[in-house]
Amino acid sequence: MSAPTPMHDKSFYFSDGDVVLSAPGNSGDDEAIAVAIEASNSNIIPIYSQSPAAVVYFRIHKTLLTKQPSMFTDMFEVVNPSLSEQDLYDGVPLIALHDEASHVRGFLRVLSKPETVFLPRYHHQSAELLMGPLLLAIKYQADALRDVIVLHLRADWPINSYAAWKKRQWQEPKGFPGGTSPDPEPFIHLVRTTNTSELLRKHLALAFYALLSRRPSTWRIDLLDAEDLNTLVAARCTINAWLLTWIKEDPGTYYFYGRKAQRKGPRLEIRQSECSCKLKEFKDEVLLDWMEHSLDHVDVIEYLEHLAVMVDANGYRWRFCNGNNCRSKAVSWIKEMARAFYDAMEEIIFSPIAPELHGN
Repeated sequence: MSAPTPMHDKSFYFSDGDVVLSAPGNSGDDEAIAVAIEASNSNIIPIYSQSPAAVVYFRIHKTLLTKQPSMFTDMFEVVNPSLSEQDLYDGVPLIALHDEASHVRGFLRVLSKPETVFLPRYHHQSAELLMGPLLLAIKYQADALRDVIVLHLRADWPINSYAAWKKRQWQEPKGFPGGTSPDPEPFIHLVRTTNTSELLRKHLALAFYALLSRRPSTWRIDLLDAEDLNTLVAARCTINAWLLTWIKEDPGTYYFYGRKAQRKGPRLEIRQSECSCKLKEFKDEVLLDWMEHSLDHVDVIEYLEHLAVMVDANGYRWRFCNGNNCRSKAVSWIKEMARAFYDAMEEIIFSPIAPELHGN
């Protein structure tokens, strides 16, 4: 097997740097340039358990890594300035990292320019760009940096504003950087890979819901593991059960966490003595419409918002009478249902309603 190609990073190789980091990379990395071993005044290439195609070197200043508390502060304390030539690269101490070169580059970029964490809101590549920095911030205990990155990721998946979620999810998709909102699959992959589900649990629920609202044929399956797919299957069942419970106004229809679901919110109350509207028939039609709508994707909020518009305009196939404010009551009830679904998103998506689907 041929020796890995030594490469210098284009952005982080400074001639006056006082430490060199190395990381396994790819010989096709267009952000690094290949160099001859002789050109680096070094005769060593770090040995990794699995020989990479290339080794990327980053020559930086120690202060970049030590200006905020992290494991690097302790790491440099064991770097002896009187190291032999075998421990040097280009005349300065060498520390071999086992992290991907692209992740190291992203980490250094965020450390050198913290403002790069704050990508435009709803940037479609937020998760991909912040994966490396977050992984290394967690690994090397750069807690302040980790918290800033998590804060930015949370902003992309609003959990406290129903209006913000509607705008982000489907009302103004052309207004997002890159022409689309952030894809849920990279965010789900980031949360799983960085083990930050406790920090981003409700945001993760929104991402799963956003994925369910798209046709499965468009999913990026390569970024989802078996647990993710099980969650999606179970969540689809739970969403349908939740909607049935709300429309039928029957809290005994299904169970959350081993107890009967407690339905919250106003009921649709129309006195039959004052009008000719038959609520049972209306609700049955709504459920049948939902079953047809959700055959290939599940987007409760979009469906209910559209239903409210149609009912308000009396354009839905079920026509309400003109008396007793029946139509306005139905519209308010439908909108309340959409908001209630948003508020209960985390519980609905992660409910163990079908534990066998989760492999338990």
